[in-house]
Amino acid sequence: MPPHKISLVQEDGKTFADLNTLFPWPHHPRGIANKDFIRLKAQILQLGEYKPLLIEDNGTILGGRTRYLAYQEIGMKRAWVSIVFPKTDEDRIRYLLSDNDSFAYWEEQDLADLLSKYQKIELKDYKVNVSPSISIEQLLAKFGPGEEPPQGEKKKKVLVCPKCGYKIGSEDE
Repeated sequence: MPPHKISLVQEDGKTFADLNTLFPWPHHPRGIANKDFIRLKAQILQLGEYKPLLIEDNGTILGGRTRYLAYQEIGMKRAWVSIVFPKTDEDRIRYLLSDNDSFAYWEEQDLADLLSKYQKIELKDYKVNVSPSISIEQLLAKFGPGEEPPQGEKKKKVLVCPKCGYKIGSEDE
């Protein structure tokens, strides 16, 4: 990455950076639907900043890119940051994956019981992932490069229903 000057301030044991000196890592593969981005901005306005952005010392954002975009849209001027020092793109990917990893899972019944006790929480403002997470190996097996069929043969594509596991085979044209 080219040298880039970022503006940092220490306050109450935290490090803050001016948003205009930060920029997302250009290879970041996550996206967000507009309706979810609106929910994110609302949550930030309600709850404030409770988690730092993960940045390099040149201002590259590796974790919290979507929050950064939300901060900009709601007019924030600076963000709480944690600085990491990756040496390679592989290290950057490790930070990105770790920052977004799903380690824990929701105890669905316990969560439903808890939420039913608190009627003042706007439940439409939140989503939870109750599906099991998949490993990177499973992701690459599903979407990654595979063996190409011999010349002239059509590649067989198999679709699997995520709920019941029913397999549907089709040929790519």
